[in-house]
Amino acid sequence: MKAVILAAGMGLRLKPITELTPKPLIKIGGKSIGSRIVSMLSSAGVKDIAVITGYMGDMVMKAFSKFGLESGVTIMFAENDRYHETGTAYSLLMAETLLGGEEFLLFESDIVFPSSLIPAMLSADKPHLVVSRISGSGDEVVVSLTSEGRVKGIGKRLVKDINGLEFIGASRISASFSTSLFSMMRKSFASDRKTEMGYYESFFVETSESSSEYLNVLEIPVSLWSEMDTIDDLRRIEKNVLPEIRESESKLEC
Repeated sequence: MKAVILAAGMGLRLKPITELTPKPLIKIGGKSIGSRIVSMLSSAGVKDIAVITGYMGDMVMKAFSKFGLESGVTIMFAENDRYHETGTAYSLLMAETLLGGEEFLLFESDIVFPSSLIPAMLSADKPHLVVSRISGSGDEVVVSLTSEGRVKGIGKRLVKDINGLEFIGASRISASFSTSLFSMMRKSFASDRKTEMGYYESFFVETSESSSEYLNVLEIPVSLWSEMDTIDDLRRIEKNVLPEIRESESKLEC
């Protein structure tokens, strides 16, 4: 199993912090988000990690190379040199040649979550999105399901339901699904360059429908994760989310 970490974004809503430090290198609880993710992947047995760089790419490469040495994993890099004019879908496509047609775990580099999540993702027997109940952040990527529990819709424009689900920015993608996904992205970008600005998850449902391979969901408590998009997010993670995660992990150790 391989993993992909998307680390190309500029983090505009986190200025002025991101004027000097890219999002994955911002420290929370004394450790950067990127270092946390690499360390947790290593502990779960995932030893081959592809990192997609862009904004402040040299700094990100240097830092992740160090994280890899510290955690005993192989870090591979691909660059989205058009990070300033493209979206996460274009960044993900840059990982295709590094994956060799294998299945992979996919993480955005600005999410905080418990170490127990990755083993749960590895033990799940089907490709899936990791979700929680709606967080109320105001920037939720909403997920809708069929009656069989399969993903039928995903996006920020879907109607929010207080009992609904939100994509946290982590997923497990099978080899066959990724082949269809990357093919669809290339075709879309070639026919309409505006789609290069899109989010990778916007291609999931269409890929699922065309490939007949369905995505399921793996749910975690909403209190045990957060995306870090703004200064307020950073403060909330430090004050609320990290203590919740630590308490949860200490209970598992007992």
